Amino acid sequence: MGIVAAAATLGVLVGFGAAQGAWLQPLNAVAHLVVGSRAFVMDEFDPAVTTIALAIHVVSIVLWATLFTVVADRLRGWWVAVAAAVLAGAAYLVDQRLTPAHLAPGFERTLSTPETIAVYVVFAAALVVGVHYAREAEEHA
Repeated sequence: MGIVAAAATLGVLVGFGAAQGAWLQPLNAVAHLVVGSRAFVMDEFDPAVTTIALAIHVVSIVLWATLFTVVADRLRGWWVAVAAAVLAGAAYLVDQRLTPAHLAPGFERTLSTPETIAVYVVFAAALVVGVHYAREAEEHA
């Protein structure tokens, strides 16, 4: 489930970057946690920056998704979508409002507010899709 959400949000970050003519800038910005402010201006593939950004992004999303799994395991139907929306909202609140700027994800510095919110909406939707496929796989196992 976390990998589905990581892939979906990665796609949104790259898509918004492409729309701005800077394909990897929103993703690379995530690496600011390790490489500093140069990550904010890297708009192309850089072996070190992009790899670090990918690792941080995937680990962060998988951690949030793991928390979601604990809650969603007991839920069915629309409650899964409600829980995903609540978790994505909590992630937005933590990442964008409660975390100091030097520890925030970083992509919000390269995206507009609606684009940033869209990343979290896609995150919620991907959690729901991930639960669906995980349960389907369990049924067929």
